[in-house]
Amino acid sequence: MSIYIIFSTLWIYTSDRLLFVNIDPQLRESLSFYKGEAFVLLSAALLYLLIIRYSKRLKEASFAGEERFRLIADSMPSFVWTAKPDGTVDYVNKIFKEFTGLETYYDSSCIHPEDRAATETIWREAMQTGNQYQIEHRFRRHDGIYRWYLCRAVPVRDPAGNIIRWYGTSTDIDDLKSAKERIGGFWTAPPTDSSP
Repeated sequence: MSIYIIFSTLWIYTSDRLLFVNIDPQLRESLSFYKGEAFVLLSAALLYLLIIRYSKRLKEASFAGEERFRLIADSMPSFVWTAKPDGTVDYVNKIFKEFTGLETYYDSSCIHPEDRAATETIWREAMQTGNQYQIEHRFRRHDGIYRWYLCRAVPVRDPAGNIIRWYGTSTDIDDLKSAKERIGGFWTAPPTDSSP
């Protein structure tokens, strides 16, 4: 590519000098034509190089952004995950992998059997409406014990409004739910006094 650019530049530069020499008009016309071709070739080559350089910078910036996201996601105490527009989970953080013992999230097998139907229904509804996804359900730990998690996901849209990705978190609320159940069993609300 660089050879073509050098050749085209030299041709444009030298052809200007040749056109002022007293030569045959047909040859002058041919030289002028090739000068135009060289100019078009040079312009196209420079545009191509700019596109390649810009694309490379975009990829590098995207990769750096992705690396930063993964670093942050892996340091979170919650599960962090992303999904494609069709709902396919394509990334889970280190905490999810350590908790479940799974490398990826293929299906709902790590969710408690009693919670699967509701989870799938609410996830499908979020996919169709594009609204925020939220549910409480139980995840199976690698040793078989289930814990309650609050799962939320929000869609990210392109300028046209189409969903391009889902970003989600799942936060352990098992201890909180257990505490609420214990308190609920011992505590009852005092009667309200309706007298004036």
